[in-house]
Amino acid sequence: MLIPPGGFHDAKDYLTSKTRLVDGCNQLINEFEARLEATFQAAPVRTAYAIERSDVGAVQLNSDFEIRMERAIWSKHRIGSNESCDLLAPECTRIASYSLGLFDGRIQNGWGEIDLVGVDAKHQPVVIELKQESGVNPLAMIVQGLAYAIALQNNWENFFPSWNQVVENAPKHVPTNWLVIGLAPSGYWARFDAKLSELNRRNWDAINSFVNRAKLSGFDLRFAAFVVKDNGELLPDIGACRWLESQETITEDSRINVPKKLHDADPVNEPTSRLIAIGDVHGCSRTLEELLLRIMPTSTDMLIFLGDLVNRGPDTRGVLKLVIDLGARCKVVCILGNHEEVMLDARFDSNAQGRWESQGGFETMMSYGSRGSINDIPDDHWDFIGTFVPYFETDRFIFTHANYNWYTPMNEQPSSLLRWTSIEDDPPQAHISGKKVIVGHSPGSMRDLGFCMCVDTGCGLGGALTAIELNHGTIWTIEQSPK
Repeated sequence: MLIPPGGFHDAKDYLTSKTRLVDGCNQLINEFEARLEATFQAAPVRTAYAIERSDVGAVQLNSDFEIRMERAIWSKHRIGSNESCDLLAPECTRIASYSLGLFDGRIQNGWGEIDLVGVDAKHQPVVIELKQESGVNPLAMIVQGLAYAIALQNNWENFFPSWNQVVENAPKHVPTNWLVIGLAPSGYWARFDAKLSELNRRNWDAINSFVNRAKLSGFDLRFAAFVVKDNGELLPDIGACRWLESQETITEDSRINVPKKLHDADPVNEPTSRLIAIGDVHGCSRTLEELLLRIMPTSTDMLIFLGDLVNRGPDTRGVLKLVIDLGARCKVVCILGNHEEVMLDARFDSNAQGRWESQGGFETMMSYGSRGSINDIPDDHWDFIGTFVPYFETDRFIFTHANYNWYTPMNEQPSSLLRWTSIEDDPPQAHISGKKVIVGHSPGSMRDLGFCMCVDTGCGLGGALTAIELNHGTIWTIEQSPK
């Protein structure tokens, strides 16, 4: 074991060497939940936070480099100033404070000060960890920022009154998603460019995996860069490291790639994008979570869930939350399965509810609360299921849940065939469109008939959850988690 047991605040000191980075990332991913809890338990408690600062003025160029950067950024982009935070836009709109202590007394037990506290578009805090050119590697930097975000989350009851005095319209509830930014000058990022190889691509892949794992627990880890002018002014350097936000890698002909925003790209037609079909999940959130860690979706990917996300398994609620959150990272399409159909029918029909409960709906209700009531399911989850589509087409593929009529256009297919008929009961033929049809619904081994492929490998029935990338044929299979 590379990193001793403990929280993320204990781990950062063991990640300073690049020879430890890959193994350290893997250990942190495998122990994420345990270290998250340990960080909560160890986080310092402060009775009142000194968020508001009044020391606006010239920054001495001979002062400590990080302190100089903190004050310069805060002074220019503080709440009440005329300039928005162009260094971190659009994720962070203003800077609320700098050098914010996490405790009432002195620094102790690995806990220090938050370098900068920003404000996001929802008026929630953004934890910004700042490093100079000779600072620790990006993993150690972002792990420290993660620990500090956990500390604020843990002590929200005491933090919010001070935050509310400085930030107008701040929501009182504890944020469920935290933005953490690792910020450093361009020279810092040049040291860790994969092409220059202080950190190689394997190191960056490991960091990407950790970033993806943190995202699943509500912590959005980002990186940003700036340049320091001779007069001390700080300007954003958009190209220096923002590529890592979408987990893209360095290409041979470009030191750094700036990721495209989701709304600017069509992942289906993008030559570097992946088109991934995922079989029936059936309420198995841990299995889906592990699968997504293996896939590591990026902003250019399109993930198509083939239906039956719900029922049977222990955590339909967790599955829906994962997929909803996933939609912020990549393009997601959800096909309507027979289990979603009976769930939607049960919402307003007591007779249909009995049928739903007998088909795994009882487990679904229990995932929302010990009462086991359909009324515990929140409206946003009902609304999300209501967006599921009966089928989806690309230039080469058709996606639907169960089956299809080979001579009928997809917009004229009977719903009973699309959602209920097994390919074993009614073996399909090549569709008249010439496109390959990808289905789920019929559990068993993965079956490829050439013109049709079934990706349901029995998750929710003790089998496995399978995904396939259709452009290159990569297959991921995760055995169903016992919980």
